[in-house]
Amino acid sequence: MAVTKIIPIRTTIGKLIDYICNPSKTENCAYVYSENCFPKTASVEFSFLLRKTQAGGNTLGRHLIQSFSPNETTPEQAHEIGKKLAEQHLKGEYAYVMTTHVDRNHIHNHFVWCAVNLKTHNRYHSNKRSYHEIQDLSDTLCRENGLSVIDVKSGKRGKSRFEYDMTKQGDSYKEKLRIAIDNATLKANSFEEFLQLLAAQGYEIKQGKYLSFKHKDGERFTRAKAIGEDYTEERIKQRIKTKAPVKLSPQQSSIRQLHDLKADKFQQSAGLTHWGKIQNLKIMADTMNLLGEKGLTDLSDFDRKFVTAITAFDKVSSALKSAESSLKDLTELQKQLRIYGRTKEMYVKFQQSRNKDKFIRETEGAESYVMLHETAKRYLSAYKKEQGKVPKSAELKPLLATLRKEKLTLYEQYKTAKAEQSELMKLHINLQKILGKERKQQEQEVDR
Repeated sequence: MAVTKIIPIRTTIGKLIDYICNPSKTENCAYVYSENCFPKTASVEFSFLLRKTQAGGNTLGRHLIQSFSPNETTPEQAHEIGKKLAEQHLKGEYAYVMTTHVDRNHIHNHFVWCAVNLKTHNRYHSNKRSYHEIQDLSDTLCRENGLSVIDVKSGKRGKSRFEYDMTKQGDSYKEKLRIAIDNATLKANSFEEFLQLLAAQGYEIKQGKYLSFKHKDGERFTRAKAIGEDYTEERIKQRIKTKAPVKLSPQQSSIRQLHDLKADKFQQSAGLTHWGKIQNLKIMADTMNLLGEKGLTDLSDFDRKFVTAITAFDKVSSALKSAESSLKDLTELQKQLRIYGRTKEMYVKFQQSRNKDKFIRETEGAESYVMLHETAKRYLSAYKKEQGKVPKSAELKPLLATLRKEKLTLYEQYKTAKAEQSELMKLHINLQKILGKERKQQEQEVDR
C-alpha cells in the first residue's frame, strides 16, 4: 500500500533537493533519479526555467511524497514504482528529481519537480483532480507489483480506509463475514448445509441474482461478491467441494508472538498483566494448532523446515535483487539513449555556433540541453567501452519486457518465501519461550 501527499514549494527549493538526495538516506545516491535535469544542478536549472516563463504564480514547484507500508516492498521495487509514477504523471514535460529513502522502516519516494512545463511554458496546476490522478496511478502501479491497495472510492470492491483500520482491530463487519464464510465452507458438505451454518451464526441470507448476507446486528445486506473473488456463490460452492481454504495474505496468516510479561508496561499494571496472560495462553494454543496443521509435531522436523524456509528466502531474494539490478541498468541505458536523441539537434547547433556563450544566453533551454547531451554522451561512451556495443532503443524494449515479467514472478515468490520464513520465525520464538517455561517448571518440580 502506498499513500501520497503533495506540497507546494515556494522557497528554498535547493535545500529541499539537497535533502531528498542525501546519500545517507538513498544508499550513497543509488536511489536518485532525474529527468530533464541533473540532480546536482537541478535548483539552478529550475531557476533558469522559472525566469523564462511568462506565466504568473509564486509556486516554484511541487514536492510529492509516496510512502509504502513497512516491510511490504524492497528499495529497488519502490524506486521503479516511483520512476513509473513520475513518467506517467509528468509525461516528460517537467524537469524533476526523484529519490527513494530507505533509512526508515517504511520506504518512501520523494519527487521534486519544477513548476514550468517544458513544452507549453505554463505552470503546473495542482488541484483535487490532479491529486486523485496521482493517487490512482500510484494504486495502479501498486496492484501491478503485487502490493496492497486501499480502495477509497464507493462502488468499487475493496476496503475503505475506515474498514482497513477496523480490520486491523478485528472489528470490520466484512472481515467478520469473511471469517464466518471461511469456517462454514470447511465444515459444510453441501451449499444448503453452508447456508444453515451461516444462519445459525445469526446471518440472514438473501438469494437471488446475488447472494447476500446480513447479520442480526447489522443494518443492511452485503453481497458476498463484494468482499472478494473467493466469496461469490460459484466460488463458495467450489470451495465446499474441494475443502480448499482461501489463500490468506501474509498479514492475515501470520501467528502472533508471545507477550513478554516481564516488560515494564506489564509490571506496572496488574490489569494489563492479566490480559497478557490470557493472550499468551491463546497464542500458545494457536502456535501448537498451527504446528499440527503443518505436520510439524517433531522438533527435528520443525528445525529442518525452518532451515529450508530461510534457504529458500535467501535464494529468491538474491535472484530478485539480480533481476532488479539488471532492470535498473537497462532502464538507465534506455533513459540516456532517449536523452541523447532528444538533445542531439540542439547540441549540433551549439557546436556549430561561432559564439557558444552567446548561443547559451540567447537560445531558450540551450544550457540544459547541452548539459544533458554531454552527460548522456559520457554515459554511452563508458558503456560502449565496458560492453563493446551500445544497443538501439528498439532492441532494449523486448529485453526490458522480459526482465519486468521475470521480476514480477520473482517478487511473488519472494513474498511467499518471506511470509513463510516470517511465520516460522515467530513459531520458532514462541516454541523457545514455551519450551523454556516447561523446562523451568520441571526444574522447580525437581527442586521440591
